[in-house]
Amino acid sequence: MLFDQFSTLIQAAVVGLGVALLPALLVEEELSSGTLVKAMDRPLRSCGSYYLVWPKERGAYPPLVKFRNWLSAECAVAASKGVVSG
Repeated sequence: MLFDQFSTLIQAAVVGLGVALLPALLVEEELSSGTLVKAMDRPLRSCGSYYLVWPKERGAYPPLVKFRNWLSAECAVAASKGVVSG
């Protein structure tokens, strides 16, 4: 199966349609609750990258600033644990 949305992929895995390759950040709640479990004991490196993008004129929009700061902090925590490189 091919999914174009992470949320749909997560739900498919939750109902048992297969395994999903996802950033851990997106399934923390499901992992904590035991709804999903890791298929491997180690993270996988990806050759791709993700970019947070927004319209130039919205860079100071308060909800965006809050989300950007939260995401940066989460990435820093992951990097300090050796989960990601960069």
